[in-house]
Amino acid sequence: MHVGGALFSLIATLTPTEKRHFRIFAGRHVIGEQNNYIDLFDAIDRHDGAEGLDFLAVPTHEHLVSNFAYNAHYLYQLILRSLQAYTYEASPARKLRSMLDKIELLIARQLHELAEKMYRRLLKEAESIEEYAIMLQALQIKRQWISKLADNLIWKELPALHEKEDEVLRKMLNENEIIQCYTHVFLATQNKVNLNKADENAALREILARPIMQDEAFATTFNGRIAWQLIHGFTYSLQAQHARAEPYYRRLLQVWEAHPQQIGLHQERYAMSIVDLLNCCHSLDKYQDFELHIATIRSLKKLPLPVENRINWIVTNLEVLFYINTLRLDTASDVVARWEQVLNQNQDFVNEVSILSYSFNIALLYFVKEDFRLALRWLNRILNHPRTLTRSDVQRFSRMFYLVLQIELGNMELLETELANTRRALKLSGINPLEKAILRLLSKLITRPIGDWRIYQTQFWEQLGAIAKTGTVVFGLQEMQIWVQSRLAGHTIADQLRQPTAN
Repeated sequence: MHVGGALFSLIATLTPTEKRHFRIFAGRHVIGEQNNYIDLFDAIDRHDGAEGLDFLAVPTHEHLVSNFAYNAHYLYQLILRSLQAYTYEASPARKLRSMLDKIELLIARQLHELAEKMYRRLLKEAESIEEYAIMLQALQIKRQWISKLADNLIWKELPALHEKEDEVLRKMLNENEIIQCYTHVFLATQNKVNLNKADENAALREILARPIMQDEAFATTFNGRIAWQLIHGFTYSLQAQHARAEPYYRRLLQVWEAHPQQIGLHQERYAMSIVDLLNCCHSLDKYQDFELHIATIRSLKKLPLPVENRINWIVTNLEVLFYINTLRLDTASDVVARWEQVLNQNQDFVNEVSILSYSFNIALLYFVKEDFRLALRWLNRILNHPRTLTRSDVQRFSRMFYLVLQIELGNMELLETELANTRRALKLSGINPLEKAILRLLSKLITRPIGDWRIYQTQFWEQLGAIAKTGTVVFGLQEMQIWVQSRLAGHTIADQLRQPTAN
């Protein structure tokens, strides 16, 4: 990326507060030509999102053209320095690294008493937040410092120092081993929602069978304990063993809550740990403390804007799903209305999983409310999304869901063409039992009188029951069961969900 492009990209990520801080910082740290740098910054900021450097052709920007490459490079570095200064107070690790530099400066000036005082403070603070890499650096500096002193009394400290180094190294190695297990879980599953391949399940069993994964007591650091719980909870969730996953996710939150300082330092990770528990509870239809956990996430403050937007997407999705499943449909609609514009404006900050999951759940909301046109509008966001392995289950079932919506809207002529297109497209990857049952039902409905539909809906209901008895996780099966059951019973979909037999 050329220097102008890099500068554009960096400025585009700045929050209003960071921009204001930069202008103050530049005014203090640039002498002589400060106006040119701030002018260049302001010119690019005003052309936020513009591509190329066409803004330099504006007559009022003529003074910025001269020596642009040099000025752009200097401004880029100046912004990075400003961000370092701005985030210094919010980053204990940066403060500790700065203390390391100061300790070495004091040692170089033979100010050993001052260096010792700062060294002890650094060790205490680093240990409190488990910054073991920085602790190890500090211990190594102290060891080298002692070794250079011709003082037998001080040399007696070396065995204890070596012992502390060994202790820190053991903790780092222990944490690293558990983190590697977590990485292997991620690589084995490649961010899938469900596991259905023997080799994937075998890989997970091998990871869980490792000695370090047998007892939480083997995890000796905060990060190690967090990863240890995540590995077990995530693995069981992927295998649809949600009841086994739940205790690990609850224990995960207990680990966080026992370390409030870590919550303050890693709010996004803490929020995502709550999300993991909520997803598990949703799978178990356990909603007792759902709203309390949502409120906890919403209460987190001072998140970076991209992180805040990403969490808004995820939490809004969970809120909508919660209100659908507790049949508070009007409340779910209010949540959608309140957040839709914000989410649409910030969808570039979130991953495909959030976009696809959220769009599907909104389509499901309007399906349950029997506003089929609105459901179709949200479903089209999925159907028009580029094909990807991410949430392939959502993308695939959405093709079937689209056909069901067309039946409800009475678009029989369109449906005949769409059925043929869908069947042809799915043959390339193989049609699963649910898809086969849906296609068979809809093929009958578009060619038979409405008076005969009940026969085919009853057959469809029986086919869905047979699929459910196999125990295989099939995305969309439950939605189709509720839909056809409501039609057989003569209820609305929402009323059918309220029936005891539907729960």
